[in-house]
Amino acid sequence: MNIKHNEVPQFDGLRKIIHLYIDDLFALVEQNENHTARKIPLLVVGDNPQNKVEAVSPEARAVGLTPGMVRAQALKRYPDALCIKPDYAKYIHIGDKINELFREYTEWVEAVSPAEAYLDITYNKMDIPFGRRTAQLIRSDLRRQLGFEARLGIAPNKMLAKIASTSGVGDAISEVVRGDVAVFLQDKPISLLPHIGARTKAKLAQAQIETIGQLAQMDTVALRELCGRQSALLSRLARGHDDQPVCPTAKAIVRPVSFPAPLYALDEISETLRPLTNDMAGQLRRRHLRCRQLTLQIRRADGEVYTAETQLSHFSDQGSTLLSAMLMLITQSSMCENGIRGIDIVFSGFTDREIEQLDLFTSAPKTPLKKEAGKTGPLN
Repeated sequence: MNIKHNEVPQFDGLRKIIHLYIDDLFALVEQNENHTARKIPLLVVGDNPQNKVEAVSPEARAVGLTPGMVRAQALKRYPDALCIKPDYAKYIHIGDKINELFREYTEWVEAVSPAEAYLDITYNKMDIPFGRRTAQLIRSDLRRQLGFEARLGIAPNKMLAKIASTSGVGDAISEVVRGDVAVFLQDKPISLLPHIGARTKAKLAQAQIETIGQLAQMDTVALRELCGRQSALLSRLARGHDDQPVCPTAKAIVRPVSFPAPLYALDEISETLRPLTNDMAGQLRRRHLRCRQLTLQIRRADGEVYTAETQLSHFSDQGSTLLSAMLMLITQSSMCENGIRGIDIVFSGFTDREIEQLDLFTSAPKTPLKKEAGKTGPLN
């Protein structure tokens, strides 16, 4: 099915966007399959004591265990927790089912991960004019058909929808209407805005800017002096403006690469990856696609696997741009000092004038990316 990109409503006031997230999906999947695990604290984590916990069951949260904790630390706090190694093939299959459910309402589904997605319901298949009613039906179907509870945010654009879903209190469905945007954002921390990294956050903190409302009221000249070329973008975001379309997810381009010997120097890694990245960029151009989402699974010499991902500031099909983003991820992960034996590269989040509507999770490689000894950084 071919969908024209310019058919997506582009104006904030006309759009109804849902951001949906299922907390600790991996743990819930494991509990659904294992009846004995439903009432005890459960961790989804690799076998290595230094592996980080990827997901926890509600029972694990109740005893103070959270995603991101090191396995050894989590078991020290609660020794009787049940640890289950992640099974990505299984989670991808569940993600497939989740997205099939979403597409009963709209073809405009941008799957970020098995647990997270954006839906453009401006013109939904049920012809329901109310965003909250559509969200209620989706949430109810998800609970009844698959057994998962989800948090949903509804707003005129993607950014506001995500802030609504992640910062909502009480109700699992949070809605932001156009006339309430300024009030909604007023007291929210600036860290909820996209493109606010540690360096930018530190600069704003020096100017005593901690909330989105304060950033929106900041003098244009002062903001430019503080943040340079990024100031115009930050000013728009702080006022709730975001014109990114929901991009139906096309097939991911996946390329694994292994090195004959561990590489430690960034320039060596760069020269090795350059021709490979150019070839993958060529695939994008031949398919008339541009990529915005970049994911790396980096295999260290000691067997540890680290997953890092980023969203580019713009869609690109240029090898140099994609390589620069990859090298930045590798640098930020500090993996070079431990030696890198291989990298699995995944390009996704595509858009162009025409987008072929394809299921995200049927596009995964036939042999799923394997986790030899676990990874740091949760996928879900």
